[in-house]
Amino acid sequence: MEPHTISVTELDTCLDGADVVFVHQCLSATGLFAAAHAKLRGKWTFGLDHGGGEHPLAHHSPEIGRLFDAFLAQSNFGASSFEDIEGRVAVIKGPVDSTYYSVNPQVRRDSSLILAVGRVLPHKGIDRIVPLIPEDARLVVAGSCYDQDYGQYLRQMPAASRLEIREGLSDAEIRTLMQEASLFIQASTHFDYRQRYYAKPELLGLAALEALCCGTPTLVSSAGSLPELSSIRGCTMFHGDGELGALIRGHFSRQPGRPDADEISRDARAKYGLEAYGHQLLTLMAEMGAWQ
Repeated sequence: MEPHTISVTELDTCLDGADVVFVHQCLSATGLFAAAHAKLRGKWTFGLDHGGGEHPLAHHSPEIGRLFDAFLAQSNFGASSFEDIEGRVAVIKGPVDSTYYSVNPQVRRDSSLILAVGRVLPHKGIDRIVPLIPEDARLVVAGSCYDQDYGQYLRQMPAASRLEIREGLSDAEIRTLMQEASLFIQASTHFDYRQRYYAKPELLGLAALEALCCGTPTLVSSAGSLPELSSIRGCTMFHGDGELGALIRGHFSRQPGRPDADEISRDARAKYGLEAYGHQLLTLMAEMGAWQ
């Protein structure tokens, strides 16, 4: 959506009924347009960076930040999106829907199942996982293939017989896979298999958080915001493919002393869940005078 496609009359009608406005993808052209209208109408306006690109004004005119009362970053890494822009930045990590994504004791774990969730794109690093799949395990990737060349590359890898890409799954089907999986891996990368660079491969790591809320042990790469998730019990960060391979082997050797599903889920919920996020957000808003 571009600003010229927006009905100003409809936008203003929506704004009339609001006291506080949250602008997702706030650095995009559309986000800045919406924020300007909200601010002109005297609304408390908060910006969130959920991707969507950045308009050149965002960094060439740092005073554009005055459109917002504060920016809300989902992670410490995400806060870097606002480092060149005027205005207050608050880091409130998450949220993840810790009510919908949870441990289900009626769903049996599949000890052979490794799961990855997300769009099938080069910066998701799925090609890093495929060669490391143990012979007695399988990797299911739940997500639509947005890059057919990359999808073909994955299917031609030596261990591709142990890879399955499932497209078009519902949220409920993906949740069940998370509850079934023995291990979840988020291998996103700043440099893809063709050495193309991605500045923001992960601003939060939502799929990994959802898996952790389902009690699934999780491995995350050192890209973007993912290292921050390693503060959660059951989540381990890896730096390179060699370390990833060792962690996968260690997982399937069933080493003792690992947290159980309930412990993992509780810790993810306490640090990134809806209640934790909401409490921090309302505290910030009350401090600023936007909430009483």
